[in-house]
Amino acid sequence: MSEFPQKLVEMLARKVADGIKKNTKGLRLTTKEREHIVNCIFTQVLKEYAKPEDWTELKSAVGKKMNQWRQEKELLKEAREALAEQEASEEKNALSGLYPESSTNPDG
Repeated sequence: MSEFPQKLVEMLARKVADGIKKNTKGLRLTTKEREHIVNCIFTQVLKEYAKPEDWTELKSAVGKKMNQWRQEKELLKEAREALAEQEASEEKNALSGLYPESSTNPDG
């Protein structure tokens, strides 16, 4: 199994990701249609930048890199949501300290 330079794998992954985004933006696709487009883009990028004997291994390496990016993106999204919840909770706690419920209740 060949080891490909990380820069090459990242560059190919970026090209595939950009191609997918450009060719599927705004479209409602079935899973099968999306898979077909992704495979076509992979093939197009690999034909342009790699020797045929490297396609299988490169496609695997590029796929792994794209999955890694997807997982990192999900983790960042979850971290942002958790931080936003924490900040909202802290703000609520700070405001409740400034304005206790009894002083904001017009009936009390």
